[in-house]
Amino acid sequence: VYQRSLVTIGRLFVGSRNGLEAMLAAVATHRLKPVIDNVFPFAEAREAYRHFQQGDVFGKVVIDCA
Repeated sequence: VYQRSLVTIGRLFVGSRNGLEAMLAAVATHRLKPVIDNVFPFAEAREAYRHFQQGDVFGKVVIDCA
C-alpha cells in the first residue's frame, strides 16, 4: 500500500472479519468503485512510480502483477 511516500510494509492489519463483511456489504449496496488514475503492467513499475511522484495523480496508480 502506498500513500504519498513509499513505505515498506512488513505486516498489514486488515481488521476484523465483521469489519470486512460490513465493508463488502457497503461496496455492494452503494456500488462504490475506486478511482483509478492509471494501470501499468509490472514490467513498467518504474514508470508507474515516476508517474505517481509527479504529484498530479487523481486516484490510484495500479501495478498489474498478473
